[in-house]
Amino acid sequence: MTELLSKPNVSDFFPGLARFDLQGVVKKMRGLAVKFEQIFEKMIDKRLQADGKGSDGARSGSMECEDFLGFLLKLKDEGDPKTPLTMTHVKALLMVCFSTKT
Repeated sequence: MTELLSKPNVSDFFPGLARFDLQGVVKKMRGLAVKFEQIFEKMIDKRLQADGKGSDGARSGSMECEDFLGFLLKLKDEGDPKTPLTMTHVKALLMVCFSTKT
């Protein structure tokens, strides 16, 4: 994914050609995005099961924020009602973290 993000794209220079996806970058990115989303869903589901989250959405025990995913899930559950953090936001933040090159 990082390679595709850093790859020069003709559509960036000629926006009128973007709808044709001449290099197939958009098609490849969509495929990778689906795979990443499946991976993130599995990670989140395993974490929620391990933390004892029941089917009603309430936690049976206190969740410790031992890593970034734990922090995001805690923030989602206890967040500000004016600006709620949804599961889509959590997945997007994970995507940003995993797709940046170090």
